[in-house]
Amino acid sequence: MPVKREGGSSWLVVFGVSIIHLSILPVVQCFGLIYEHKFEALGMSTVAISFLIHINNGVASILGLLCAPILRQHSFRLVSLIGCLFCCLSICLMSQANSWLTFVVTYSLLFGMGQGILYPSTSLAINSHFKVRRSLAVGLSVAATSFGPVLSPYAVNVLLFNYGTSGTVLLLGGVALHSLAGGMLLQPPPRASTAEDATKEKLLEMKNRSDCSQKKQETNDSVIKSPTPLKPLMQISEHQTLVDELKGKGHIPIAKKICTRVVKALDLDLLKDPIYVNIAMGMGISIASEFNFHMLLPFILVDMADLDKPTLATVMSVQAGADITARIVSPLLANWFHWNARFAYLASLLGSMVGRTVLAHFHHDCKIILIQAIIVGIFKGLKAVFQALVLPNYVPLDKLPAASGLYMILNGILSMICGPLIGYVRDTSDSYVNALYATSGLSLFCVLSWGAEHLYVHFSKWKHVGIEESTA
Repeated sequence: MPVKREGGSSWLVVFGVSIIHLSILPVVQCFGLIYEHKFEALGMSTVAISFLIHINNGVASILGLLCAPILRQHSFRLVSLIGCLFCCLSICLMSQANSWLTFVVTYSLLFGMGQGILYPSTSLAINSHFKVRRSLAVGLSVAATSFGPVLSPYAVNVLLFNYGTSGTVLLLGGVALHSLAGGMLLQPPPRASTAEDATKEKLLEMKNRSDCSQKKQETNDSVIKSPTPLKPLMQISEHQTLVDELKGKGHIPIAKKICTRVVKALDLDLLKDPIYVNIAMGMGISIASEFNFHMLLPFILVDMADLDKPTLATVMSVQAGADITARIVSPLLANWFHWNARFAYLASLLGSMVGRTVLAHFHHDCKIILIQAIIVGIFKGLKAVFQALVLPNYVPLDKLPAASGLYMILNGILSMICGPLIGYVRDTSDSYVNALYATSGLSLFCVLSWGAEHLYVHFSKWKHVGIEESTA
């Protein structure tokens, strides 16, 4: 009987990944809240703080790509534990940081390295254990992680009031140490073995033995019957090799060898796959636009709808509740109805575009704003679940770490391009309505590019089948 790949140990992996994210993410989610007054006391400008965050994203992206060859040699449990150690060490050292340079070393470099190592290893852990119920596993992990942004700001406020900035960060470092326990739960998947496979292995072994004995007998017969000595044959072979090298046939430039090894180690041949490039480009642009929209949403509601703080908090809470509900429900529906991850992701983008259009035209009605918050929250949760499934459902498992790393680098580059572009539209037009249309336009790029790819592949297959039928 085969060993089940999605049993109890597999669900422990989902639990372990959730513990890792819940232990480490509070520092990321509440970074501005924790260090707001300290940065002001140190006289750090907004540009300097933004530079810290961009260095962190860049280091995480580069480490995500370099992590691919490491995951081929070592288990994802060991790699994730190393990433957890980097994160814990950096958080503990951040509690004593008192200058911009120390923040660069602790947060931007060390914490970025930990993040870059953790993302590919935890993603590989879940996708190695799950194939049939992958959407359910990823969805439950994302849903569990979503409770962090809801609870951590309140906890951080209480800690700041009682222990100050340094004490709060040190306590969060102690919380982050729980990620090591989560990393220990990332067990390698059991190998499935059947009686039929064992029979095939025995038959193959017997065949190899018979082939080896037959080849050995033929070699002995040829040695006895052959009048040609062995030494002249070796001399002829060496002479031919020397001639080939002199003619340049066997010469390979050192630079070409190095490039070939780098491409093979980092799986850069993925960039030759137009579908993978289209997936990564579409997701990178859409995620950058969605991220900027959610970052600007409080400012948009205050500026366009003239909401006071209690009403704004109510709207954001309604959106967060819809987001969490969608993250819990959508994996169950996807597992039941066998939803395609890419089409579900496109549906989430279209739903978010509808929510932004409603906000742009009906921002004076509070009831409409609440309905818009529910729409945006539902499709935000849907997008969070299925964006983690698009690449694993297309890329083979052995290339998944490299594919995730390349996507992280591309996502970082596109985020640095799309963010200032949306800000430029807002500043030049002096209106958040045009900024909303700009974010929807960027999301529409993903819809159109993926739709064009689907039509091209569909009609190419149809045309190919038609040719075969006419030829037959």
